[in-house]
Formats: sequence, C-alpha cells, structure tokens
Amino acid sequence: MDPLSPDSSAYSLVFDADGVFLLLKQGLPASQGAAREKLANELDARLVDLNRNQILHAELPPDKRILIAPAQSPARDAQVHSALSEDGRFVLLSLEPAAGRGAPATRDLAFEKIRECGADGFRLDPEKIDGILDSESPVPPTVVGERTDGTLDIVVSKDRLQASVTLVPPFGGQPLTVAGAVDALAASGIKRAFIDEGKIRQMLESGNFGHTFTAASGVAPEHGQDAFLRPLYDLENPKPAPAITEEGDVDYYELGLFSTVRIGDAVAQVVHAAAGHDGEDVFGRPIAAKKGREISTPCGRNTEMSLSEADTIVSTINGRPSIDGNRVSVDPILEVNGNVDFSTGNIDFKGFVNIKGNVLSGFKVKASHDVNIEGTVEAAEIEAGGDLAIKQGVMGQGKAAIKASGDLFTKYLDKATVVVDGNLVVIESILHSDVSVDGGVFLGADASNPRAGRIIGGVIRAKSSIRANVIGNELQTETRLEIGLSKNVRATLTRMNKEIEQAEQEVEGILKSLQFIERKIQAGNDSPETQAQKRQASLEAFHKKSMIRKAKEKVEQIRDSITSSGLKGSKVLVKNTLYPGVHIVILDSQRRITERMNDVVVYEYNGDIMTAEHSAAFSQESGMPVPPQ
Repeated sequence: MDPLSPDSSAYSLVFDADGVFLLLKQGLPASQGAAREKLANELDARLVDLNRNQILHAELPPDKRILIAPAQSPARDAQVHSALSEDGRFVLLSLEPAAGRGAPATRDLAFEKIRECGADGFRLDPEKIDGILDSESPVPPTVVGERTDGTLDIVVSKDRLQASVTLVPPFGGQPLTVAGAVDALAASGIKRAFIDEGKIRQMLESGNFGHTFTAASGVAPEHGQDAFLRPLYDLENPKPAPAITEEGDVDYYELGLFSTVRIGDAVAQVVHAAAGHDGEDVFGRPIAAKKGREISTPCGRNTEMSLSEADTIVSTINGRPSIDGNRVSVDPILEVNGNVDFSTGNIDFKGFVNIKGNVLSGFKVKASHDVNIEGTVEAAEIEAGGDLAIKQGVMGQGKAAIKASGDLFTKYLDKATVVVDGNLVVIESILHSDVSVDGGVFLGADASNPRAGRIIGGVIRAKSSIRANVIGNELQTETRLEIGLSKNVRATLTRMNKEIEQAEQEVEGILKSLQFIERKIQAGNDSPETQAQKRQASLEAFHKKSMIRKAKEKVEQIRDSITSSGLKGSKVLVKNTLYPGVHIVILDSQRRITERMNDVVVYEYNGDIMTAEHSAAFSQESGMPVPPQ
C-alpha cells in the first residue's frame, strides 16, 4: 500500500495545543526524496505554516510524533446557510468560516444557497453578502435581501410644477399596476387630476424601469405682461426693412428712412402692466402670478405726458421719434439741402441727418441716429448710430470708411471699407471692397439688370448668409466670402488660434531645453544651477500647457455656442453665376471654387463645403440644406 496515499492509514495528524504532529506507521528514510516531496506537498495543502524542512530533511522514524506545524484547527471548508424569515419577506444568510486550509466561502456558493431557499428574485444587498463571506468569525442568520413589490421613486421639481417618477421593478413580489402608481403619487400629495395615467401605463407596459419621466404636471402661472410703449407714428411700417423673397431676391428701392413728427404730435401710448393669472403646483396649491412691471420714466428726450389724453406721450419739438426700451424720445433732424463740402464742413450731430446731395472726398459725417444720403459718397467717412441709407452708392477710391450700427442700404459699393452691425442691402454691386456685416448681405432685386447683384473682388464677411446674382467674374478675380461668424467672433477665434499655435511652439522649445538639461544631469552635471534650470523650464512648460488648454476650451465653447445658435445654417446663395477664383469660408471650413456654377447654394455640412442647386437645396420644413445622399 502506498504509505503516502491520503486514503490510507500510513500516517495520521495529531492536533493539540502544542502544534500539529505527524505520526508515520512506517518510517520514511532520507533516501526516499520523491516520497518525502510528495508528502510535503500533500500536507502543505492541509496545514498552515507547514515546516517543509522537517519533512524533507529530518529523520522520520515510525510511530513517533514529529512536530510539523504550529497549533491550529483541522482544515474545514466554510459552511454557508440560507433561509427565509417566518413571514417569507426576508432572506437570511449565516456563515461558519473555513478552518485551517479549508476552502473559503464564495459568492457563487452564497447565491446558490439563496436560490435553494426560494429567494432567487429577492432584492439582495451584495455589500452585506460580501461582508458576511469575508468574516473570519461565525455569522448568525443575517438579513441580506428582501421580497419587494414593484414601486416608484418620486421627485418633485423645485418649482413644484412637475413630479418625476422612476419605476422600480418587483423583486420576488407583485408588479406595479397603473392604479398602484396613481395611488402612490396621490399618497405623496400629488393632485390626482394632474397625474398622467397614460404616460404611466405606457412606461409600465414597455418595462422601462430605471428611466425617469414626468408623471404629473401642475399649471404654471401666467405672469402679467410688463407695461410697454405702443408707438403712434408710422404704425404700419415703423422701420423700413428689405423684402427678401424665398429665392433670396431683394426688393428694396424706396427706403422712406425718416418718420417725422411735429410739436404736440402724439408719439406713443403707455400700455399699463397686466395682473396675470395664478397657477397651481402638483400638490394643488396655488402659485401666485407676478404682476407686470410698470414703466417709471417713459418720457425721454423732447417728450412729455399729454395733459389732455391719458397715458399718451407727445413731442415737444419737430423731429424723428424713436423708442429705446421703455422710453420714447424725439431727436432733431439736421437737414443738409446740398452737398457735404467746404460750404458745410464735417458734420457731427446728435440726432438724425438727412443729406440731399453728395458727400465729397475727405469729409466726415457722424450722427448718433439714422443717416440718409440722397446722393453719392466719395472717399469720405460716414458713421451712423442707427440705419444708414446712401441712395446713389459709394465711390470709395480705396479711402471711404462706412460704418452703421443698424442696417445699411445703398446702390453700390466700390473700393470701400464697410462695417455694419445689422444687414447690408445693395441694389447693384459690391466691387473690390472690405465688408464686415453682423447680419446678412443681400444683393440685386432686378436679375434682368446685368449690373444688379454682383460681388467682384475684395472680402465680404457676414454672420448669416450672402445672397447675390453673380459672384466673381470671367477674369477669376480673387474674391473671398466668410460667413457664419460675426466680425468680433471671427477676430477672437483668429487671435486665439494664433496664440495657441505660438504657445505650442514655445512649449516645443521648452521641452527641447528640458531634454538638453536631462542629458547634462545624466552626464554627471547635477549641480544646483542645473536643477534650478530644470525646475524653471518645467514650470514654464506647465504654465504654457495650462494656457493652451484653457484657450482651446474657450475656442470649443465659442464653437459650441455657434452650433447651438443655429449659425451652422449660414450659406451663400447665387441666383445666376458663381465663378472660379472665389474663396468661400463657412465657420471653420473653406473651399476654393474651381469651376463655373449656375443657380447654386453653398453651405457647410459635417465640416465640408457643399454645393447644390439653389432651387432644390432647402427643404420646405426647415429651410436647411438637404444632406447629400
């Protein structure tokens, strides 16, 4: 018989307070090294801190107790037991930990015992189960799970106008019903009339557990409208604006820029604030509506309250009325019956300016409000605090500087620098000019006129869209269009991208310096001065990288705001011909036109500049380009 077989009685182990002793019925000479190794491995699997050297090298005579390990209990596998509570609601788990080299309790063993006692579907507490299994001491029956019916978690919004619900599935219990959900909401105080039973039914039938949805909605208060001023002048057309057809044509010839009033004329009526209507929160409690705010000082410059008509404001001078927020004013109008030349000198006027003639080269016109020029502007400077109309166009000679805080309407622009905060409307052409517009650029109402609606040369920047009949020419004159960004945002992005590029180059140089310093240190030059150089270079690199990261985050925020504001719908529409030589930039994407195109729309799609037929490029529903198939 094999003296080392675990099923034989060739040896026995004695456990007492002094240790674990090996007792061999037959001796094991030192010459039987393989047998001793086998015995040591077998005992090592059963005992803690086995003295293998004693077994491998000491004398092992028969019938003699040999100390081979410190005192310990005999090996025993861990025992896990599970049972249900008397009412069947809870599942309990107990543990007899392993002894000696016995097998420890495992999660698989615990879950098997839980299934065997009929608690497979209960809501279990894995952390509590793990705590029991990891215990080195016996654990009495402990609750580790519960039989629960389907239920819901309720969260009421801060304004108390919505109650959101998250469905919780049953764990060994009954599923939640629509009636049960409604009763639970009502029990929490939610008004039954506000509970959306249809939504609850839909979510329960789809088994959409864990998803939060609105199950009840109150009635929001309708706050009272603030007081406002109703203009009593030019009610049908208080401010002229270009009529833009669906095809992008501009139909605007008669500007009618000025509306005027005389002393004593009614210019506005004060419409008082409304009280509003109270709401009701999801608990059925009233939410008081806020009354609208009254206007404290509705009379601005050169106006006063009428003595004969209630809530009516009248003018105290002859002039041009305007409403700015909650205040109406009448400003004087400066009439220039001829040209702006040496007979008038430069004009700087706080009010409206109406010039019947031309503005000659070298002169300046500045007004705090609208400016209307019936003639032509030469190489002059014009600055309007409101809208600007130049009926006969601008012959800039490369020196004209035109600025409008509102819209600009003109016949043509030739070699001029133009900055417009609103829209730019040009009847005929923009030639070799530098134009920046925060709105849109609209050219050419009369497609039959070969001079109408042309853009040739220069740079045109627009925040929204550019619409023209012809862009470029047969000579492929360099013409650049930039759309989708305001002039300030584009300047900011350009500046920040340059700063990022410069900083990255500086970081690259600093890292090269660090590599050089590291080589010096590795070569043995580990002086305090060298270490100081290393610290300084590392600090500079850290600060530069931090600046780059913040700048890139800022650029990304700007791009996200562009996307959310809808400016990705910016486009170029050309009714007749788009010539080669035109360079188009939309947001961050760009494309140089290399072939002649007719009746085309140019737009950005997924970072690329795309073209399509003008008539088929936009859907009726959205007005957005139809993505390529």
